[in-house]
Amino acid sequence: MKRILLLVAATTAVLALPATASAFRGVAVAKDQARHSVVVAAKGGVVRTVRAPGRLASIRLGHGVTYSARRLSDGTFRATSIRSTGLARHAVLRGVVVRNQLRLHRVLLTAGGTVLSVRAPARGFASSHGPRAGDRVEVRVRVSGNGLTATSLTTLGHSGTMELEGIFLSATTDTLRLAAGTAVGLHGRSAGLTLRCSR
Repeated sequence: MKRILLLVAATTAVLALPATASAFRGVAVAKDQARHSVVVAAKGGVVRTVRAPGRLASIRLGHGVTYSARRLSDGTFRATSIRSTGLARHAVLRGVVVRNQLRLHRVLLTAGGTVLSVRAPARGFASSHGPRAGDRVEVRVRVSGNGLTATSLTTLGHSGTMELEGIFLSATTDTLRLAAGTAVGLHGRSAGLTLRCSR
């Protein structure tokens, strides 16, 4: 199967990330064993997906991490070293809303090359007046073994570019489906797509 990097293009670009190898620190907010990666949120909300084959066992969600890594062509990072620095429990995420799932009280957020599921139990987070697809947001979250729970959400603006990575499943005239349950609705003039495939 082909792995698809999907760019839903309309008006603006996503946040830029450093392109050179360097040392970073942040909080581990998600892990993906299939991709051998951990998602790390830095203090200012920048999210990076860090590929660390054979190094994930010592990294726990909600713990601080320090790592050295170089940026890969797909925008993720490969760690040359990574270690845990102790319990953190809270983090800040900056990203773009993929979908506001009202009935599930959940917001899907794309940040750093990963789609994150954030529980949004408070009425203001997941209401009809809450964030919509394409909104750039800053979300303060509580991190636990059960995932991410929003404690506050601030809309920063609206982005015309949404970047998702996953395995292509199917497409119709108004919906594109990727593995892991992600469905992207395509509506109106902004529904132009650029697909980049990697094997």
